[in-house]
Amino acid sequence: MATSKISLWHKKFEDSEKETRKKFGQEVKKMRRAANYSREEFAEYMHISEEALVRVETGYVDPTTNRLQEKVNYALNKSFMVISL
Repeated sequence: MATSKISLWHKKFEDSEKETRKKFGQEVKKMRRAANYSREEFAEYMHISEEALVRVETGYVDPTTNRLQEKVNYALNKSFMVISL
């Protein structure tokens, strides 16, 4: 049975989408570690669950959903006020 052009296109699209998710997740993990945040802290700053962050970092979540890139940027640029007595 021959494979249709649509099936080949769909497979190629799925593969490139998976690769995009994987690269995005690896980059998020790398930036989180560079900022010295635990998964728990980073997830809190992003306003998502720690389990959701694990799915992002492992490439199971589409980076275009739920303003994900915006949330990552917000968490990385979060500033803290230090109060000394």
